[in-house]
Amino acid sequence: MQADGQFVGSSGLRRLPDQSVEIVGIFTRPQFRGRGYGQRLFARLLDDARHYGYTLAKLDTGTFMHSANRIYESFGFKDCPPYEGAEPPPQLIPYWRYMSKKLK
Repeated sequence: MQADGQFVGSSGLRRLPDQSVEIVGIFTRPQFRGRGYGQRLFARLLDDARHYGYTLAKLDTGTFMHSANRIYESFGFKDCPPYEGAEPPPQLIPYWRYMSKKLK
């Protein structure tokens, strides 16, 4: 994502073994945080996932990533059990959260 010709943030979609989609690598550069870019990027990812025909989106995140968790919750993501294909760093598993949302 870009704003005023500058790189603001990035993310991606990845198909999981169960044919759902995982939202991965969400990042907003520090100088652009707090301006709504993360929400816009996340909304675009969900639109893209629907466009590609996915009906279930998943993500994993750190419990300590408060701003990110607020965004995910505001889009209707709910906690779910760990899923196949998630790749949290082993040392962070005690502090990790798994979330999902049905896409329509």
